[in-house]
Amino acid sequence: MKNLLVISIFVLPSFFVSAQKVYRFGAEFGVASSNPIIKLEWQRMSVDALGGFYARLVAERLLVSRLWLSSGLQYTRTGFSQDNTGYSDDVLIDNLGFPIWARYEVSPEHKKNKFFIQGGFYVNRSFRGILRSQYFGGVDTEELSFGNTPRQNFLRGTDFGFGVGLGWHFRFVTLRFHYDFGIRNLAPNGDDANMFKNRIFTANLGFSIPTKIGKKKMKKEEEKKPEKTSSEEENK
Repeated sequence: MKNLLVISIFVLPSFFVSAQKVYRFGAEFGVASSNPIIKLEWQRMSVDALGGFYARLVAERLLVSRLWLSSGLQYTRTGFSQDNTGYSDDVLIDNLGFPIWARYEVSPEHKKNKFFIQGGFYVNRSFRGILRSQYFGGVDTEELSFGNTPRQNFLRGTDFGFGVGLGWHFRFVTLRFHYDFGIRNLAPNGDDANMFKNRIFTANLGFSIPTKIGKKKMKKEEEKKPEKTSSEEENK
């Protein structure tokens, strides 16, 4: 969690400090689905994805024509279920993430409907987890911990990877589909025989407002400049 805050404090300001640039600020909400790769003693475990939630504060900057740099803070709740003989286990995990994407608008600039593709990297931090075991006659709930110590923690807390996506943008509305591939093995005793790697799909609807911060500043500076009087012009 601290790593994400440090990244946000130092990266985001440098991301936006520039004159005469076009920006978009907004928010996105949608659904998330997790289908992780899990191996236990070389055996691949089969799990079912559980429906989750996705939300992101959007901050985007136009670099060149049709190419945007997109970032912001995102929250995802992901989960999966495993059926066993006589009972089932449901795992729910809350994550706070920091993605950096490059987004290219395939459609020409003059069109209002714009199809785009995107790709980039992310860092996620898991801060809360719940294990819910359902069996005949009852339900048990247990809180999960995250860290690097085997047998004491369910998974490592910090994940990173890359993702690709596509979507459609019209005026202030964005429809986006994205898939993240986790690179880090999150199993505390991770090796080739034991593995947990995230695979997360999100579908969301967003709203953003474009603005030109740099141009506004220039206009204000021009308005502050005193107008030359007729006597000053004659002296020249």
